[in-house]
Amino acid sequence: MPELATEWLECVTYPTVTPETISAQSSAEARWRCSACGHSWVGPTVRGTRSGGGGCKPCAGKRRSARVVAGVGRGCL
Repeated sequence: MPELATEWLECVTYPTVTPETISAQSSAEARWRCSACGHSWVGPTVRGTRSGGGGCKPCAGKRRSARVVAGVGRGCL
């Protein structure tokens, strides 16, 4: 996922690993920075992929709130 490589800062578990050399399914911890809001967090590379349930929590909250306002969601997880 090339777009996620721009949010990758470093691999915490294996410092010499890069986005090009790690598997998307790896549980290695990576430091990420959201390209939309600048928030950073540490999490497994598999959860850094948005489809894996991770990603930027502040931006995820904004998306969830927008769905609730639009009547798409109920606001409960």
